[in-house]
Amino acid sequence: MARGIQELNDKTVTALIGRIAQAWNRQDLEGVCAAYAHDAVYITNAGCVRGRENILADYQSRYPDGSAMGSLSLKLTDFLSVRTGVQTEPCMASAVLTWQLTLPNEQVHAGWSLIVVKATPSGILITHDASI
Repeated sequence: MARGIQELNDKTVTALIGRIAQAWNRQDLEGVCAAYAHDAVYITNAGCVRGRENILADYQSRYPDGSAMGSLSLKLTDFLSVRTGVQTEPCMASAVLTWQLTLPNEQVHAGWSLIVVKATPSGILITHDASI
């Protein structure tokens, strides 16, 4: 692995999604979005959002009051790493997640996410997130 770039495997992706869930449960949307690359693409049933700052703005518009965020759990269910060119270590990976969001009124929403992540000097970042 290149100097300064974190190893990309199921354990490091599980740690990444754990940090996302912890940030969500602290009502820290900036912490959630810190997991996204600057040029990330986020797709939901509502549409497509491009760029970390726009993803943050989208979350802030849907959750203007942190107390409405509820409790999030994420679980890695599948992982596939990709090597490009002559590299011996994976530089990108896809992961399938299940998610469950329990709102303060006890209403539960659940679904699936397919994320693409890349190893960077800044850590492992999400480049694409399709959550339904």
